[in-house]
Amino acid sequence: MNENLKLFTSIAGKSFFSWLKAVLIGVTLSLVGIITALIIRGTSSVQDNVSNDTYLAAAPVGDVWSNLLLIVSIVLVVIYIMLANKYALQSSIYLIWENKLADFVEPLVAKGFKQISSKQPDWLRYGIDGVTVKTRLLDEIRKDANANKIQKKGAGLWV
Repeated sequence: MNENLKLFTSIAGKSFFSWLKAVLIGVTLSLVGIITALIIRGTSSVQDNVSNDTYLAAAPVGDVWSNLLLIVSIVLVVIYIMLANKYALQSSIYLIWENKLADFVEPLVAKGFKQISSKQPDWLRYGIDGVTVKTRLLDEIRKDANANKIQKKGAGLWV
């Protein structure tokens, strides 16, 4: 048990550092993009052609590429964090598999899935039968007092 704890600690540490490495690389690239966009905005020709009062109104139109770079750089921070999470999970799963700790983890995962599935409604737990859904939908359409005959027949053909 003590050996498994040491292995899990080392796996968690390696996974954390792989996550940190991916996040730092992504945030650094995004910061470079944001700084570049701000420098491009500062040296823009739009500022030369309009007065200082109207620059803020004209900047979104004139600095399309710098605005696009700014927005994409900000959005990429979130994407880099999501990719870092994926990378850390992949590396931890690989290390668990490599160290043959799956037998130790499997009961915990199975217990978690049982707890999650016990809280799900029946239709989600057993799946949805397409024929059942279609018949329920057709029955609801036929029972609808606001629908005319054409709508009821058309719904029957479309479903």
